[in-house]
Amino acid sequence: MTTLVTMTHSTLPGETKTASIGAYRGVWYGNGWRSADDPDFTGDTDTPQPPSTAVHASSLLDDGLHGIVERDWVQDGTTDLTRTVMSQHLTNGFTAAVVNGFLVFSSVSASGDSQRECWRIGDTAWADSEMTSLIGRPDSLGGSPNAAQWGHMHRVWFDTGANLWKAFTVWTDILFALPPLFNAGVVSWAPDGTGLALNSVNLGDYQSMWRNMPIYRAQRTSNVATHWTSAPWLDALAVGDLIESITGMADTSFNATNVTLTAIDRVARTFSFAQTASNATDASAGGLATPPQPHRTLPMMLSTRLIGNTVYAKQWRPEEPEPDWTNPYRVFSTTPGAGPPAPYSGTGDCALWVAHLQNPNKSRYGGVRCRHLH
Repeated sequence: MTTLVTMTHSTLPGETKTASIGAYRGVWYGNGWRSADDPDFTGDTDTPQPPSTAVHASSLLDDGLHGIVERDWVQDGTTDLTRTVMSQHLTNGFTAAVVNGFLVFSSVSASGDSQRECWRIGDTAWADSEMTSLIGRPDSLGGSPNAAQWGHMHRVWFDTGANLWKAFTVWTDILFALPPLFNAGVVSWAPDGTGLALNSVNLGDYQSMWRNMPIYRAQRTSNVATHWTSAPWLDALAVGDLIESITGMADTSFNATNVTLTAIDRVARTFSFAQTASNATDASAGGLATPPQPHRTLPMMLSTRLIGNTVYAKQWRPEEPEPDWTNPYRVFSTTPGAGPPAPYSGTGDCALWVAHLQNPNKSRYGGVRCRHLH
């Protein structure tokens, strides 16, 4: 049976979360959450520090203890973010605000879907760097698929000779594109938000991130259907979330589409919803529950590295342990070719990639950690 712990956060008084002990140790602890149910766990030297002790330091403090910039948005706000437009589309533009602990980007226009922006993070002018962030669910879908893109930008630098901004970048494909892809490479753009050029490849797909949940038992009583699953990402769902489809059940009366979760039991590993039909039990089940996009893939943890001119990326669900950088099945990498734009050396800022929002669509980042790689 999965061991669950209850967590609290020093910057979010009164708010609690429940997760498996593995997810707490592997992910949530590193983002500042603490649990009295696991008092002896203290993390390790490579775990991000909690907001109360976060190191906000420039790369000049190069002694192995510094070179980390961790942004807890409740504590730090948006004051050291610098906005640069990569591709201006019509009159669109993005604004940033802290909402419920997340950095939320909003669009000022319902048109201009090709708007792309770079939001640089202060004190991160490094040659080689690592970025890790929690990508949250969109605040609003606006009645249509959210075309938002998320990503990390490394070594963001203004080339005065060429009069171009340049960056090594990893970014997600738009949510309704299939298969969902990561893109990576070198990008460049003019200061007036024109001439965006991409020297990039499809780094890998993250369809493996989908939170499809195998079902091994189902029961319906008094028009309430309950399904049993061993999938760990049940912990990421909440009452009120949608399940787009339940298919392949041995008793087809348990198949369903577009149902709203009314109950979740994280100990018994069940979820329930209203289903008007006669009482029944499906002991063999064998079905599959699929949440809708973007809930199949979000929330998601994204970590990227730039070492020399090679870009690395990995992604995982917040309810799972972080995969190691040596895992060949979970880490993608590429060294961009000659371009244009061509790879370059030197130092530059870490930044967030924000693209393709149209009002009322929004995108959300949880805490972001930038680390100088020596």
